[in-house]
Amino acid sequence: MVEANAQQVLRGHVPHAVAESRVVTRLAGTSRLNLAIGLPLRNQNELDELLAQLSDPASPNFGHYLSAEQFAAEFGPTNEDYQAVIQFARENGLVVTGTHPNRVLLDVSGDVSTIEKVLHVRMMTYDHAVRGSFYAPDREPSLDLENKVLDISGLDNFVLPQPMNLKTMSLNEARAYVTGSGPGGYFIGKDFRAAYAPGVSLTGSGQVVGLLEFDGFYAGDVQKNAAQAGLPQVPTQTVLLDGFSGTPGSANIEVILDIMMASYMAPGLSKVMVYEGSTPNDILNRMATDNLAKQLSSSWGYGPINATTEQIFKQYIAQGQSLLQASGDSGAYTNGVMAPSDDPNLTVVGGTSLTTAGPGGPWQAETVWSGSGGGVSTVYPIPSYQQGLSMAANHGSTKMRNIPDVALTADIQMFLIQSNGQAVVVGGTSAAAPLWSGFIALANQQAAGNKKSPVGFLNPLLYCIGNGKSYTADLNDIRSGTNGEYSAVSGYDLTTGWGSPAGQHLINDLTNSSGTASFSLSASASALSLARSSSTRSTVSVAGQNGFSGSVSLVASGLPSGVTAVFSPSSTTGNSSLTFAASSTATAGSFNVIVTGVSGALSSTTSISLSVVAPSFALSFAGAGLALPRGSSATGTVTVTPQNGFNSPVSLSASGLSSGVTAAFGAVSAAGTSLVTFTAGSTALAGSFPITVNGVSGALKSSASFTLTVLLGSSGASLVNLAPAYNVNAMVVDGLPFAGGGLDGGLNGSSTAYSANLLGVQQTIRGMLFYFGPANAADAVSGKTVSLPSGQFSTINLLATGVNGNQLRQVFKVTYSDGTSSTFTQNLSDWFTPQNSAGETEAMIMPYRDNGQGQKDNRTFYLYEYTFALTANKTVASITLPNNRNVVVLAASLTNATASNRHKFPVR
Repeated sequence: MVEANAQQVLRGHVPHAVAESRVVTRLAGTSRLNLAIGLPLRNQNELDELLAQLSDPASPNFGHYLSAEQFAAEFGPTNEDYQAVIQFARENGLVVTGTHPNRVLLDVSGDVSTIEKVLHVRMMTYDHAVRGSFYAPDREPSLDLENKVLDISGLDNFVLPQPMNLKTMSLNEARAYVTGSGPGGYFIGKDFRAAYAPGVSLTGSGQVVGLLEFDGFYAGDVQKNAAQAGLPQVPTQTVLLDGFSGTPGSANIEVILDIMMASYMAPGLSKVMVYEGSTPNDILNRMATDNLAKQLSSSWGYGPINATTEQIFKQYIAQGQSLLQASGDSGAYTNGVMAPSDDPNLTVVGGTSLTTAGPGGPWQAETVWSGSGGGVSTVYPIPSYQQGLSMAANHGSTKMRNIPDVALTADIQMFLIQSNGQAVVVGGTSAAAPLWSGFIALANQQAAGNKKSPVGFLNPLLYCIGNGKSYTADLNDIRSGTNGEYSAVSGYDLTTGWGSPAGQHLINDLTNSSGTASFSLSASASALSLARSSSTRSTVSVAGQNGFSGSVSLVASGLPSGVTAVFSPSSTTGNSSLTFAASSTATAGSFNVIVTGVSGALSSTTSISLSVVAPSFALSFAGAGLALPRGSSATGTVTVTPQNGFNSPVSLSASGLSSGVTAAFGAVSAAGTSLVTFTAGSTALAGSFPITVNGVSGALKSSASFTLTVLLGSSGASLVNLAPAYNVNAMVVDGLPFAGGGLDGGLNGSSTAYSANLLGVQQTIRGMLFYFGPANAADAVSGKTVSLPSGQFSTINLLATGVNGNQLRQVFKVTYSDGTSSTFTQNLSDWFTPQNSAGETEAMIMPYRDNGQGQKDNRTFYLYEYTFALTANKTVASITLPNNRNVVVLAASLTNATASNRHKFPVR
């Protein structure tokens, strides 16, 4: 099927297993596949040179890592090439489902028949003696496209992501000897720092660990493990990719183990970012383009590793990101290594069996864990950092890549709570890798404190240390034990690499924190705002290291036009006052000013983010919302706040008004305020609407937002204005990502909400009108007291739901103007699992909900109506909702006493 005019053929896309498998049938043409198209980097020779220089202490580029934006600009595919591939995909019937800022990947989807036509292949299903059923193309794909494509992931499913054969056992199974402080004597929490970072005060403060995952986790397990360990819970942030919902599956133990091990070693982390998806390259690339975590960990096997994957690994090195990869949990490899655990651009972590002096005690001994993955790659030649090592004693290779590089405890002697509260004993290099990532966070905290770059790619440093005089002070050399094929020896071996971390001495050597005299610079203000025709100051301080006491000359570079920088004094051994002054015509914008200090052959830098601002103004609206009954008017106050010397007139207008509503603005007073009058006609559309007040002054613009609620008249029913109490974002527009906890507070590890496209602005439920708040903002209420419109009513009607499970015996209290009250006890079903509780009706049944990534969860979800009978001859004042975040009210209406007969319906 390869056409004569095909302009490029892509190699390596037909698994070798196809030749060993039986053809079953052709894959259904209507089946849909998700593909990730890889594009080649530019300037690849220059990139390889840079990567070598970044790890070479003798190079002027040593440790001068790139930002993600710099990497994309210098080495990423051009935007023209990227757009050409996007256009090609769309013109050939593929749907673009995701783009990437470094332009290395393009995510697309399509049905099989379209993919076969575009790539000139037949998609077949095969039966393999070991793997079983899988699909793959029958030949290498080709494209009628001039722009270069590197590879395409997703054309076969022969190799699926899988945990590294993690080991577990029940708490009741006896262990011969364990010395931890957890239940049963198993290791937990502070045991790991006591063994591998004794006396270290660093906690990972300011650092982020990133985890590659192919399953979800239970947020409650994070809380339970931290509580069991007696440690504060490290914040987690879930990044969902490839349409993954975040729902925990059978491998959730792998995810929670990674989270807890990293946070046990570095309990002061800013957060652990959990990247969850189904396509390895998509997850890996997001970790690179985010560039928020300088220490990354993977405890999964996945493949095949293609050229695009290798490009992403190189981006990590260019940006100073360290990726720790578990070596595997099945002992020695004798016929190839599970990908990607032999990749030379990763630091591969093997496993040990640890003995401490007692619960919470220091390291006492370590041997090889029998399951520690180790061996020789059949794919990658020996990397430069392993060349020259003697392999005579350890039986390694002098021609191919050897693993692991280092190790840490992995024996089945660790306590863990997983699978929503189930306690087990666990072991595996899946624990060792995130523990090492936590240890690197300690080193990077120290580096940041000394104004140094992150440690970056570890292997050149580790092998230099292993071959140096400080080896036994930095690492615990594991000298006994076997993984089946290989045995531990003195120095490097194929069971535990160079060994496990030995604490502060290793941190010092990784960060070059000891040795020759030097100095660092810091600024009292790392970010400054400077208005035209004004000045501002920051103090630059010189901090001597290792006995440095010389004088340092200071200069500033990167200044915008019209801005000057003066140091007083210009040379100092301590502090210098730096004054920035801007002229009336200084160039506005944000600038990175570099302060350089020089003392003889030594130099150091620090940066100040300088924002030069032109005159402008800001708008604000008094209050978060305004209620307006039909046929009436209401006023609000708009305030114009001058900034940076602004003194010009401002024209005001409003947008987002519902049909039948007008807005009239008064003149802006000397105090900078304007009264705006909103008028609703008798037929104005009722509901809650996001209004934007716009201000214009010449080329300058500003805006302010609030919620305008148009209420029905009192005939028959009255809408309750929930807007002043909104504190939950319960509704979002389809396809738009959103942050925050959403409807259910994010307790399941991801944000979810109702679809505003399905709910609309208002709904009539069995003759009763309800209105909804603005989407993608606080638009529902939980746990608060809401004011009710004054009047006498027969019933109050709520559109509400329970979340995070059914909420039983919840108390609602309506208070009357005379101080008396009525209370109502109600069971509320979860929005996913209706229980048909008494007093509860299914008001709306919806075929999906939205998640924080802007994707649909195509299951059925419910919104319920609850009706409470009031004392009809009393005037209502307020309703107090249950003090429970898991009870959320989206809308409310009151039935007038005179109209009560018009709103009677059976309650299930």
